[in-house]
Amino acid sequence: MRLVPVKYLKVDAELGMPIMNDEGKIILEAGQALTVQSIDMLENMGVADVYINDKYCFHKNPKSQKDMIIFIKHQGDLREISSKLADGTLGIDEIKQVYHIGMEAIKNIKDNKDYKISYKPNNFFVGSSIEQSVYVAIMSIKLGIVNGLKPASLTNIFVATILKDLGNPEREDSSISCLVKKYRLDDEIVKTIVQLNEPKENGNLDNKDMNKLTNGVIGSSGEAQKKESNKLSKIISIIEKYYILNTTYDATNYNQTTFNKELKSILANSDMKILRYFLANVEVFPRNTIVKLNNGDVAVVIKQSPFNVFYPEVCVIQGKVSKNNQIISLINARNVKVKSVLYFID
Repeated sequence: MRLVPVKYLKVDAELGMPIMNDEGKIILEAGQALTVQSIDMLENMGVADVYINDKYCFHKNPKSQKDMIIFIKHQGDLREISSKLADGTLGIDEIKQVYHIGMEAIKNIKDNKDYKISYKPNNFFVGSSIEQSVYVAIMSIKLGIVNGLKPASLTNIFVATILKDLGNPEREDSSISCLVKKYRLDDEIVKTIVQLNEPKENGNLDNKDMNKLTNGVIGSSGEAQKKESNKLSKIISIIEKYYILNTTYDATNYNQTTFNKELKSILANSDMKILRYFLANVEVFPRNTIVKLNNGDVAVVIKQSPFNVFYPEVCVIQGKVSKNNQIISLINARNVKVKSVLYFID
């Protein structure tokens, strides 16, 4: 499957995944050929991207497409939790539910054995804000796994991401004492939520600030836990920033220099160890992406190059210099690089 912005869809393109409304009802089936009317409907409903299938999708069912299964399964519960979070009626039962969903998400990811960080979320639902939170949570869990975090901390990543808005300073119940007493959240989650809402440029509180904020409310849990919560917030922050970059960047106008500059900007001051694992697993060009190379060849991405996110391995489908079906590792191809991203070819 290949992710295509709705504004670039073509009539008769085959839908790769179902589209559902905010009640979980399927409005367009997978395998359905798109029409002018269905494309107009998607645009009017505010759908940004959809997955399609065609003969250039060499990987029909990438493992990464299974990431959001947890969201489909629990979308009703998550929407209710999101609603209660917004209107201030969230209770202990909902908090426990988030924990259980988080543990299930971690098991799903580990069973799937795919830790690649997809550059855009899998869009299943129309107009779903909670879907973005779940996507960021799942990608943060993946980054946490490759960074060697323990299961408890991985669960805390999920919970902190979903409940991040609890720490919004504009909320009446956003104080540290409320997070601890009303919601009974453990120290690590509270500290992570506070750090995610901290307006400092690096998005994290140092130990001195955290001690000041939590003095008299959260018991002293030692330097190890302070560092751990700081690490969680840094992981989530990297994923959130990268999500924003890739959902606002038009890949058809791809320019490696510009993109690289923006990427460096959002990742500035990031923890180097976390960043190293991020760059080893992130997908700037997911498999099945059609790219035009600067030598005139058109190719499909078939494999990522760890630590060299701009130079994947590709298979030529329209050769101008190379032969069709020739495999090229761009990291080893001198002076050959991606010039632009295509969604369809004639």
